[in-house]
Amino acid sequence: MAYLRWGSSKWYVYACVNNYTSKDMQILMVCDIESFHYEELKEDLKACLDRCVLTYESQSKKVCAPSDIEELKLAMEEFISDTEEDPELTAIEKLKNTKHRDLPLIINLHRSELYKECLRLRFDGKDIPEELYLGL
Repeated sequence: MAYLRWGSSKWYVYACVNNYTSKDMQILMVCDIESFHYEELKEDLKACLDRCVLTYESQSKKVCAPSDIEELKLAMEEFISDTEEDPELTAIEKLKNTKHRDLPLIINLHRSELYKECLRLRFDGKDIPEELYLGL
């Protein structure tokens, strides 16, 4: 998903999914500048933003306008929010953190198969608790 495009922005910023098994595997690409994992952005957005600005300014030999910096910051914040609110990632995180002897490893499942897998799993002869797969 593109957050910013060159036609209307100085930046081309898009999300890149390396593997759909955890929030930290979600990557934000600032084309020709930098790439950041979700956790890196969440922990220190300002440092990530500063790195982009420094890289841009050193490559282009131009100073970034404050409005361009703010636009990039808003795109980074939107990426963080989208990642945190993704219901499929949230369900995967809950399943990965569930401790149970009969729970198979699900982390390599493609997201489209997750719901089917949830329906197949059993907890001591009982169906998976509904809250683990709601929202899929």
